[in-house]
Amino acid sequence: MDINNYIQVENELIEEYVRVNAYPEFEVISNILYENIDFLDMYAEYGLPNHICCKIIYENPIDKGLIIRMGKEIYNRGGIQALTMNHNVIKYISHTGNLQIL
Repeated sequence: MDINNYIQVENELIEEYVRVNAYPEFEVISNILYENIDFLDMYAEYGLPNHICCKIIYENPIDKGLIIRMGKEIYNRGGIQALTMNHNVIKYISHTGNLQIL
């Protein structure tokens, strides 16, 4: 099996994970961020427009061009701070499936 086959299998596993673990609704994420003092920086930068971009990124983990476009939208709304905090939200959701586990 060559490297391209491994990459294909990995991409399929990632896509299956996303199908099985839906991105939470805005209210769910927003409430978790608001209620946890450790996540207040993320809460300040999240918001509905960024939620939409984060959801698109999460649901399309293989589409580099789309991820870059969504990242630019977040950046244009709030700079590097917003981009960093929204990345953290996606990272925690992707890693745990739920921010409450942290």
